[in-house]
Amino acid sequence: MVHISPLSRPRKAILTLMVACTSGATACLPTSVGPEGVTPLEGQWDIAGQATSGSGGTLLGTLTVQNSANSGFTGAYDVLVTTGQGQQQRVSGPVAGRAAGAAAFEFDVNLGATTRRHVANNTADTLRGSWFDVGATGAVEASGSFRAVRR
Repeated sequence: MVHISPLSRPRKAILTLMVACTSGATACLPTSVGPEGVTPLEGQWDIAGQATSGSGGTLLGTLTVQNSANSGFTGAYDVLVTTGQGQQQRVSGPVAGRAAGAAAFEFDVNLGATTRRHVANNTADTLRGSWFDVGATGAVEASGSFRAVRR
């Protein structure tokens, strides 16, 4: 288990993600925050995903959203990553996020030397989106897609 402070990466990382979002990524979010009509996320979510860059592979685990105030929320992330070479690694950490619209969300998982940024849209009880591992220098080190279904 590795630990870093959520939502605390350099501005360069955010700019990199904004460029990625504006250059064709379909799950990117608007930048305005609106607490009115925000879909509540509290509870447990089964999360599954694919890495499309980096070491490749799949991830399976849980996202737990514990506290939600206005448009911000906190929680925990615990997944098992299986690389394309069959190696497994547990990835877990605290979550901090925010609503970026009535059904659009972004959240960061604190993973020590990296932050895993998720951007997603919520339809019914399913979050669908993209994730990016952002290193200490602000570079995107890995990325992929994910789906989380409320338990």
